[in-house]
Amino acid sequence: SEPYSRLAMAYYLQGEMEQAENALDRGMKIHPSSYSFYMTAGQIFEKSERWDRALTAYQNALEISPDSREPLLAIERISGPR
Repeated sequence: SEPYSRLAMAYYLQGEMEQAENALDRGMKIHPSSYSFYMTAGQIFEKSERWDRALTAYQNALEISPDSREPLLAIERISGPR
């Protein structure tokens, strides 16, 4: 999952969100149980204001690691008023 999250972040930083999403989608299929991958995906989607995708990514991270506060805080942050 690490190569896909790095690739997605590189695309995101270059402003190529469609390519970033493609890399994230590929990574999710290959590594569906990677907490760090879903957190990175959530952050990229959140920064891109893709709230629905960010929420799903953070929820997946929380399912993988239910004792982690980071995805819970992210879900609360994006679920509140913007």
